Amino acid sequence: MPPLDVQFPLPRMIGRTLVLLYGAQDYEMMREALLRQYPDRSYLVTAYHFLVWYLRDHAVATQAELLAQAQAANTYLSETALAVFRELGLLQGNSQALRIQQPVQKYKLEDSATFRAACVTREARLEQLKRAMLVTPHALREAWHRLRGE
Repeated sequence: MPPLDVQFPLPRMIGRTLVLLYGAQDYEMMREALLRQYPDRSYLVTAYHFLVWYLRDHAVATQAELLAQAQAANTYLSETALAVFRELGLLQGNSQALRIQQPVQKYKLEDSATFRAACVTREARLEQLKRAMLVTPHALREAWHRLRGE
């Protein structure tokens, strides 16, 4: 069988990346990567605690500085997380000067359109990964031959 290349077309495939999952460990690695890109509640709580801690000492920071410092502290902070905090009013300013805003009330993450969109996207992609784990090498080989007209 010829090796698969980036041109391998799969019908109804979301995105343009072919992901081959070989087992539960691969799924968990991909799940973790999706959670970093599209954070859930627990990731956002950790990110917010980092922001409070860092900005307590620095008062104002750039977005690039926050992202770099979070990485140095082994805490995952993403642009998506920062957008959620801005939408909720927990973070004020622009990418060149961000500061923490003390909450005046308890906020619901669901009030953030970015958080809701991230949840929908993350769940759809996780479902796609689960389906990908059900594809057997035999099914891939058959699809390859079918698409080549063999």
